[in-house]
Amino acid sequence: MSAEAAKSRALRIAGIGVLLLLVYCMGVGIRWRIVDRLDDFYGGMIYTRESALYFHFARELAEEGSLPEGGISKRAQHPEGFDIEGEHTFAKGKLVAYCYRWFCPGSVSFESFARRFDGVFFCLGVFPFFFLMRLLSRSDWIGLLGSALYVTAIPALQRSTGAGFDMETFSIPLLLAHVCLFAYGIRKDRALLSSLSGLFLAVAVAGWDFCQFYLLIVGSFVFFSIFLLRDWAKLLRHFAALVPCLIMAGLVSTYLRRHYFLASYGMLLAYPLAISAKIIFFKRIKKLYIPVGIVVILGLSIIFTHLFFDYSRVYSHVGQKFYSKIKHLNSKPSDPSKLSFTERIEWTPPFHSATEKFGRTYPLVQMLRYLVPALVPLILFTAGFFRGRREQVEALIFYNVLAFLALYLMFVRVKALLIIFLILALGSAWRYFRAEPS
Repeated sequence: MSAEAAKSRALRIAGIGVLLLLVYCMGVGIRWRIVDRLDDFYGGMIYTRESALYFHFARELAEEGSLPEGGISKRAQHPEGFDIEGEHTFAKGKLVAYCYRWFCPGSVSFESFARRFDGVFFCLGVFPFFFLMRLLSRSDWIGLLGSALYVTAIPALQRSTGAGFDMETFSIPLLLAHVCLFAYGIRKDRALLSSLSGLFLAVAVAGWDFCQFYLLIVGSFVFFSIFLLRDWAKLLRHFAALVPCLIMAGLVSTYLRRHYFLASYGMLLAYPLAISAKIIFFKRIKKLYIPVGIVVILGLSIIFTHLFFDYSRVYSHVGQKFYSKIKHLNSKPSDPSKLSFTERIEWTPPFHSATEKFGRTYPLVQMLRYLVPALVPLILFTAGFFRGRREQVEALIFYNVLAFLALYLMFVRVKALLIIFLILALGSAWRYFRAEPS
């Protein structure tokens, strides 16, 4: 490379870096502005429901430097006490509390710091989002545009202003870092990148329960890739690189340990997938044996865990949500007696159906501004898929779009994850219009 070309490349990289930093600052500024306006409008905001409980313990750790003795709060639950780290995901609470003690102890109120921390941390996702968008589109400018959409898209913005002490503002940027590194690991066939992505996924899972759905989605994608993708063995190897970090998280995190994460359905699927990857690496085996072996091991594992662990009972309320949505055709019955007590208290605004009227409109109608444009890359991808173009990273993104769309129709809370994968799908369409080989 000539000196002139090197200088031009350096200037381009610097310019892209400055613009990306401006996008980040814009996202943070928007969120701070919103939370200030809300505070003025309501004459002071308060945390409600579980956010209030999460915030209380985080503030206690930040201001007093420790949690109650043994991590058990008698004030939250009497007489047996509430196990703070065992009963809810406290990873975000710890991070916010320690950052407050390190950077501004006493200079501002912890509540003000926590609300602004949400915007600062969530918008860090613009950096992995840019690189992931760039990988899909092969364009720096599409990467920047996608990053700008990430911080301004209404569905993601609503869940990351700091109005609530929500766990997804902590886990979504980590999940994006995982997807980015995992995608680069697959594309460049670098197992180290996939292993590092497993670390980010492990922390994200420890911070937000819903990431377990993502793990199950990715695991099922890897399983179906055996039938649909050419280089499925490489995908198996890279997925196997995630598993050690996830096992470590299940052992280290008090919450995951108490909730039998290592016996969760996502992990029960991950084990035979990882074993298959190792078998293929060391020994040639007929392709037909792989999915059969995975299904047999998964089935036996589910039976074993139902006999000796309480995972299905620990998350029985999740199963009841799905059951009630299907039973009542995704619409909350006007007669509350048709729902069990658990179903009634769980069918709250974040878990409303997107096809159910909420306020003056339907959530699904608001999402159409993103879903309709996403039909273009979906059609292009489907046409390319049947013509033999079956690129693994692109397939993973579209599989997540379909999976999270199905979940969004039942639970509007996942709208932030859906919009992220929809934007990534839009970015991937750019490659189809560039007339260059994949």
